[in-house]
Amino acid sequence: MPSQFLGLNTGLSGLNYFQSALNTTSHNVSNANKTGYSKQQVKASASDALKLNQPYGMMGTGITATGVERFRNISYDTKYWNTTSKYNEYEAEKTNLQQLEVYMNEMSGNSGYSEWLNRFSNALQDLSDNPSDYTARISFTSTVDSYTDMINELADNFQSQQKSINDEIELGVSEINSLAKRIFELSQQITTIELRGGAANDLRDERGVCIDKLAEYVDVDVQETSIIFGTGKDAVESDATNMCIRIDGNILVDEMGYH
Repeated sequence: MPSQFLGLNTGLSGLNYFQSALNTTSHNVSNANKTGYSKQQVKASASDALKLNQPYGMMGTGITATGVERFRNISYDTKYWNTTSKYNEYEAEKTNLQQLEVYMNEMSGNSGYSEWLNRFSNALQDLSDNPSDYTARISFTSTVDSYTDMINELADNFQSQQKSINDEIELGVSEINSLAKRIFELSQQITTIELRGGAANDLRDERGVCIDKLAEYVDVDVQETSIIFGTGKDAVESDATNMCIRIDGNILVDEMGYH
């Protein structure tokens, strides 16, 4: 015989569920403009039914919220990370090559490398045709001086460009190390929460943003595996996971630390 309060408890379960759903919706609205935020939704299932000695057999007892689900697809994340790393690689090459083109001055003006090489070749030919001509010798000497100045200027510009690239690489490595440390710290917090049955949705979003930034510098390989308790037939897969991030086959971050 069901309790007289069964109907009230059933209705209360619905109120509790919708209160949780309303709070989650408010959280979604509040973070709508936050970079990397993933929409969340309350998961629910029917509460355990009550067995009755009646023809209809069982009576429902309401609804139970089982957790808060995060809408995120790892396959899309992987595509984004791969595309981002390739885009930034080609963009960096394009920017540096354009700067070298400016130094070479081949596309505009009449003082580029090819033009000076032609002047040098013509002056040398004139000198070869008239080696005793004073004017030809003076012209050749002047052309060689100008050509040499242009070569030296190119060398200085190329070295300056190389130094600039090296400085950018140094800053990039520093940023990668900083991101690796932060990803490891977030992973430790996420694992601790999820091993206790909680949902670390917002921390996972923050970690995802860090990986997005990491993919701007290098091509990353991200793998996430479930933590398993026990062995053999007694092995049980938990809801918590370990994350491993590799760069060119080498581990950058795993459950043991960051490298």
